[in-house]
Amino acid sequence: MGIIMTKPGRPFGLTLAILAAWLLFTGIPFAVTGLIFYVSSYVYRDQTTGFVGGASLTNFQMLPFAAVIAMAVLMGFVGMFAWVGRPSFIRWLFPAAVSLYAAITLLGVLMPLLASSPTLLEGADSGQRAFEALFSGYTGMAVMLSIYTVWFCNRWSVRAFFRGYYTEKDKHAMAEIGLNLWD
Repeated sequence: MGIIMTKPGRPFGLTLAILAAWLLFTGIPFAVTGLIFYVSSYVYRDQTTGFVGGASLTNFQMLPFAAVIAMAVLMGFVGMFAWVGRPSFIRWLFPAAVSLYAAITLLGVLMPLLASSPTLLEGADSGQRAFEALFSGYTGMAVMLSIYTVWFCNRWSVRAFFRGYYTEKDKHAMAEIGLNLWD
């Protein structure tokens, strides 16, 4: 005796892929951008001594931050529609968007490496090495997530979830693993 299902449920692996994409491609960019703007705006002046303290980050351009936020918002919407499972073309759009985001991130790592490295005459920046290490780790996670997402979105259970119904081929695949949902 099995469970009677009329609509396929969201597979656990797809849930993991969507939540990881939200965290990696929406949550982290918003958190980092917010932190950078918070730190750069936190400059104060002591009225009695005239001492200026805090941080002023002036070595960044606004266009990359706007692009990162725009991509994070788009990934948030794509992830939201993938979570719901509608419209059905999201089955192709979600892995494509994750892969595109990972490719753009990978290019963001490779382009500075291909450019000439700075000399000591240009100044030393201790934060640059930390940024490169963190960004390369972020890129590795993005590439692994894109591979996992593309692989998992091509499984029969995900196709059935986005389609909204089971086919006979799905029933045979479920019978092979011992599931019977139509008694």
